[in-house]
Amino acid sequence: GAATGLSTSQLDGATDVLVVAGLFDSVAGIASSNLAIWTGKRWFAWPEGEGGVDSSGIIWDIATFDGSIYVAGSFAEVGSSNAPGTSTNGLARWDPSVLEWEAIHQGLEIDDDFFEVRSLFVTSGGLDLYCAGRIVDLDAGCSFGECFGAVYKLNNSGTEWIRVGGQFDDAVQDVYVIDAKANGRRVVAAGLFLFDDNAEENAGLAWFDTAATPNPRWVPFHCDEEAPGAYNDILPLNPAALDVDEVAVAGPRSFDG
Repeated sequence: GAATGLSTSQLDGATDVLVVAGLFDSVAGIASSNLAIWTGKRWFAWPEGEGGVDSSGIIWDIATFDGSIYVAGSFAEVGSSNAPGTSTNGLARWDPSVLEWEAIHQGLEIDDDFFEVRSLFVTSGGLDLYCAGRIVDLDAGCSFGECFGAVYKLNNSGTEWIRVGGQFDDAVQDVYVIDAKANGRRVVAAGLFLFDDNAEENAGLAWFDTAATPNPRWVPFHCDEEAPGAYNDILPLNPAALDVDEVAVAGPRSFDG
């Protein structure tokens, strides 16, 4: 199997543990479907009776936000392997206070037959949660006919996702938020896309400009007509300072701007 995400959480409300997510059916010989817990001394399966995600899916990212654990991926169900789980299209929340999963995709424009939430991001100070991926309904309608990717922010009540700006013509592989003191908040999207639904040529890398007129919109970091966008990760140059207006990107192509 493979691990794709890590998050520190307090499953019992008191003790910090490391939650590992990915695509696996066991860890250190212990059966555990795509989720496992490391205490610092030994591995444990996910809490007894609650299982992980369905075996056909993968968890691409995991985050702890507002006391709950969020998982994102291409799975259709979360819950016990011995009983029917909670149906969810690639996004679910674990509430440690009641030891239950719940679907948390209200507001996402999801195609039931094709979905993949690739990235979660918690902003500095744990104030907001964002998600991104290939999660837009193919019938949602765009200026270029089909939409495949978008970025969303969870609303303040934690009940619904609100789309950030327009949609993209292919998947958003990662989202990153810079709360820079000088320039304000910048939401950065990286992925396989070339255009957004404003016909803006983004070539795989864009940031959301809330001050743009007449409407806020995605703005390209650069344009490259000769190669498709193909960025997979956005990384902070200084992981300890999320308010620094500098990031690096990674993927199978070069970046010069």
